[in-house]
Amino acid sequence: MKTLRNVVLAALVAASASATFAADKTADNAADKSAEASIPFVNMNQSIHGWHADGQTGLCVQDAHDHWYYLKLLAPCNGLEFTARLGFEPRTMNSLDKFGYVVMPNNQRCQINSLTKSDTPPAEKKAGKTGAAK
Repeated sequence: MKTLRNVVLAALVAASASATFAADKTADNAADKSAEASIPFVNMNQSIHGWHADGQTGLCVQDAHDHWYYLKLLAPCNGLEFTARLGFEPRTMNSLDKFGYVVMPNNQRCQINSLTKSDTPPAEKKAGKTGAAK
């Protein structure tokens, strides 16, 4: 009887540990998406392959490895949703991060508030369309 009880107890402990591990892994994946990120070597040609403006306060950017990032701007960037060209000004060692700027064609600089990994934007999935990168 004690052996059966020990086997059942061990099975319950193993199931509980497995469920906890799966929950931790899901939480880690969600945290990866919301954690601050950076795009390395942003000052080199072809480091940014495309972008999609999300109004005046956000921007989805695709790097050379087809990874997508969401740049949330500190304040509205006038004309962002209509421009055909953009530049990026990194502030730390050639990597674009939350300390960098988006530069508009009229030399308007828009400060980045956060830069996080993202999924492909819905507009890109539908149309396959990206903006031109400077």
